[in-house]
Amino acid sequence: MADLFRELDDSDADEPFYLFLGDADREGVVSQLKTSGARYKRKMLDSSVENWRSIFRIFEAENVAGVLMKLPAHSWLTMLHPGRVAQTRQLLGTIKELDHIVFIHQSFFGIEEDPEDEFFFPQRWKRLSDEQEMQAKEILSEFDLNVVPYRTNAEMTVIALEFLDENHRGLVLRLYIPNGRLWGEEAGKVIDLFKDYLRRVKGLKVKQEKYDTPKGSVYELYGSDELPRTDLSREFSDFTDFMNTVSSDPEGAVRLLESNVNLGRQAEEIVSKFAKEAKRLQIDLKQDRERKLLSIRHRLEADLSEVVQDEAEWRLINAAVNEAIPALSGVAETVGLLPSPSSSLTQILNVRPQIIHHVDGVVAQEISGDVILSREARELIDLVEKHGGTRQFELNSDVYQLEDESAKLSDRRAAKGRLLGFLGALGKKAPDMAAGLLQAYIQSKLGF
Repeated sequence: MADLFRELDDSDADEPFYLFLGDADREGVVSQLKTSGARYKRKMLDSSVENWRSIFRIFEAENVAGVLMKLPAHSWLTMLHPGRVAQTRQLLGTIKELDHIVFIHQSFFGIEEDPEDEFFFPQRWKRLSDEQEMQAKEILSEFDLNVVPYRTNAEMTVIALEFLDENHRGLVLRLYIPNGRLWGEEAGKVIDLFKDYLRRVKGLKVKQEKYDTPKGSVYELYGSDELPRTDLSREFSDFTDFMNTVSSDPEGAVRLLESNVNLGRQAEEIVSKFAKEAKRLQIDLKQDRERKLLSIRHRLEADLSEVVQDEAEWRLINAAVNEAIPALSGVAETVGLLPSPSSSLTQILNVRPQIIHHVDGVVAQEISGDVILSREARELIDLVEKHGGTRQFELNSDVYQLEDESAKLSDRRAAKGRLLGFLGALGKKAPDMAAGLLQAYIQSKLGF
């Protein structure tokens, strides 16, 4: 049988292919591509200016299926050269817009650093100076990249294979919903509607898969080449606008869809369906919030009946709880990300500290569901909400999957890598001490 796998040449100009930057094309990764018949091209970063120009010409072809990049110290030495820094920023900005994964040895981020580590600091290459290392981290922090620290080349190979598998299957969204979380069931319905919207309104080929654990559910959305992962945030924003429009101005939504020549007379039927679903969801969201509010109040009455006996204090507590439960702002926005208390109880409650602590814990648990997050996990979610950018969906879910030992090992392993990479790329946005503690927390998971 003829070998289906070969390095891309000029005759393949129109075929999608994977681009390896650096020696990320490990033997196991190449074997997997060989089995699937995929094409690839490899370019080194510690190379001449002309080679860098050829890398940019490759991106101009617009048929790169994905980028796997490895950044050891010697590549950084080239990228940080005064004559290359502008090109380095251009390269990272280009990669950001594609499906990609960037491997950097964990010693670069101060994780279990070993001065003699042969993977990140080969003996024939000098280490980065403190100034160079700081510059590299500052450049990384400018881009919302999928950076994944690795410990050994074998670990990098496993993660690369998982990336290729997800890319080949067209994964664009993975969302973890804990059992019992506020608006958890409604979140699943919104994902169903989002899938239907992409199919019927945008004409995209998508499919949805789901698997359950004892603590939650994982929703996965797969798309064709027409829906790369990098476009998901824009598509979800369009979906949000559409859902709000069908609720407030159905006739306007019909006119909007009728302008799409592919929909024509189907426009009214589509708007009618989504308008009904939006109305039903609004009712469900409202009722679920009321149920959570009642459940919290009942729990507090049972727990604090002997501590709080002043009616004025109870009124203050109940008012504060109502303020802390996220308010309804719109169907898609409300359930798109995991809700968190909308205000700090410590700023609302002018009561005894031990009561504030207990109320805060009950509210957080009722909102978050059955997965009880550690303090470190909550701090990590806070950082994701502040700095996660377009990757908030993914990174929020990663925290919960890491905490759920029943989630798929491959999902948890990928989640661990993404979270370590997210922390490492934050740079000065996260205090060194806090980042170090959170890195240790993430490293403690899975035992590798």
